[in-house]
Amino acid sequence: MSLIPRAAPAASMAFAGRDPAVISLLKMLPLLLLLTFSSAAAPPAAASPSAVHNNNWAVLVCTSRFWFNYRHMANTLSLYRTVKRLGIPDERIILMLADDMACNPRNNYPAQVFNNENHQLNLYGDNVEVDYRGYEVTVENFLRVLTGRHESAVPRSKRLLSDEGSHILLYMTGHGGDEFLKFQDNEELQSHDLADAVKQMKEKHRFKELLIMVDTCQAATLFSQLQSPGVLAIGSSMKGENSYSHHLDSDIGVSVVDRFTFHTLAFFEKLNMYSNASLNSLFNSYDPSMLLSTAYYRMDLYKRALNEVPVTNFFGSVMKTIHTDSAYTGFLAAHDAELPLSVGNNILDHVMLQNEASARRSNIEEMNEAQLMSHGWTEVLLEQLEGKNSDVVVMYGLGTMGILLAISTWLSMMGPRRMKIREILWRSTFCISFFT
Repeated sequence: MSLIPRAAPAASMAFAGRDPAVISLLKMLPLLLLLTFSSAAAPPAAASPSAVHNNNWAVLVCTSRFWFNYRHMANTLSLYRTVKRLGIPDERIILMLADDMACNPRNNYPAQVFNNENHQLNLYGDNVEVDYRGYEVTVENFLRVLTGRHESAVPRSKRLLSDEGSHILLYMTGHGGDEFLKFQDNEELQSHDLADAVKQMKEKHRFKELLIMVDTCQAATLFSQLQSPGVLAIGSSMKGENSYSHHLDSDIGVSVVDRFTFHTLAFFEKLNMYSNASLNSLFNSYDPSMLLSTAYYRMDLYKRALNEVPVTNFFGSVMKTIHTDSAYTGFLAAHDAELPLSVGNNILDHVMLQNEASARRSNIEEMNEAQLMSHGWTEVLLEQLEGKNSDVVVMYGLGTMGILLAISTWLSMMGPRRMKIREILWRSTFCISFFT
């Protein structure tokens, strides 16, 4: 690239007064190169990452069958509703339910599941997308979801498509014991199975940080074999302790939620996706006198201080979509995404925020316009690009390259005195082809 600016002026001086057409062609080369550079520089600006947490995933697992385990399905559906309300979309949630309590013949409320005896909130509404149901909920399928070792026929909707920048919430509930969790009273997930799966996930760059939350008896023992960095784990009870249900629903006839999950939900019902509540505040909210067990968390593999980590790093996500007809104004709108979308019931405050956003947008437009117009060739370039997209710009670059090749071939036939110009054109053609 550095050869072109030095060679072009020298060539134009050598042939000044001899061939005006060639000199005009050389004067146009910088404009053509600027056109090519602008098309090559556009994609990185569009791919700039957002500052908000928008790469969060959740794997929610109920491992129990049979009607008397109704509360385990209610636990899982309650967490499912919470993470969706806090911004994680269905396509980033893997929901595994070992039984369908909503369709059980003992259910006095067909097609409905509740976690409270007041029956005001149906957890099994129209927007529930179950990825693994019934006998699909096995230890094998669970490990395949975590490690990504699926058969080719498994659809994308049933895969955990996370990457090295993802924050993942793994929630499990059911019946467990010392270093195991039962799956449908038929098989067990051992602590070393979980640790090996997490190790594979880390080696395959499937997460940046992982939070494991388990609501079962002796839940903390499942974490004993974990060794992978970036993993934080919390369980509802320690070794030798049981986890208990919260209350019985006399109409349904069974317990409808566990204590640990009930108090977790009570904490999150006060929050929205823009809340700054920390993981430390969540963990401190677990009162042993209310749980009747000791909530245990392991954080030796997790390097960040819990009071600096928002709970929405795992339980929520910000994935705001802004419709715009112009990519340029779309970038400006990204600055406004930092403002809260909800400011309560105060309409005046909302209007003030909108005015501040509009003023910021105008200032950014003026600054960028001043920077663009500071270069002499920018006006010409803008006139040529008006109404055209980047694909058209690339086509111009390819067309220019073809013209330069044709001129170079013509010059090679005109004799040795124009070989210098031919060399310059070849270098320009190579540069344009590289950036196009």
